[in-house]
Amino acid sequence: MYFTRGQSPDPNPEYNALGFAVYSATLSAGPLPWFATELETSAPAALLDITSTQNRLWALSAEKRNTVLPSKPIQPTVAPEFATELEFIVPSEGGDCVGIAAIDDKIIVFKERRIFIVSGDPGDALGEGSSLQTPRMLSGDVGCVSAQSIVEGPFGVAFQSQRGFYA
Repeated sequence: MYFTRGQSPDPNPEYNALGFAVYSATLSAGPLPWFATELETSAPAALLDITSTQNRLWALSAEKRNTVLPSKPIQPTVAPEFATELEFIVPSEGGDCVGIAAIDDKIIVFKERRIFIVSGDPGDALGEGSSLQTPRMLSGDVGCVSAQSIVEGPFGVAFQSQRGFYA
């Protein structure tokens, strides 16, 4: 974030008393419009598992075990950034979240005794344009025993449950 003095596009002193304009920028993008404010970046706590799709990372919080943390859209030359405003909760039934995977543009959240699917996009770096859907239960009687058993490939996703391996 940087400030420029005397270059504000708003000449109204009531809203711009000091003549400062605030811009958020990244290495690969120019300044945002004067009215836009990028979501504040926050370092995620410990992560349980992570995957990627839709030009962003998707992680499971190790501390808040039903919380999914999508990153802001990934930009070249900028480390992945997370914002608490993009986080969402997976329903608590089925135990704690165990792992996460991606199939095309869908996110699969594995719990101990359930599997949920999430579709849509959580929005841009400004927090706008979200089409994210509420997590839907994909399976009510099968879950995943460990994130280490989840494998993503051209075949889709394979994982181990208490009943055996699924693909």
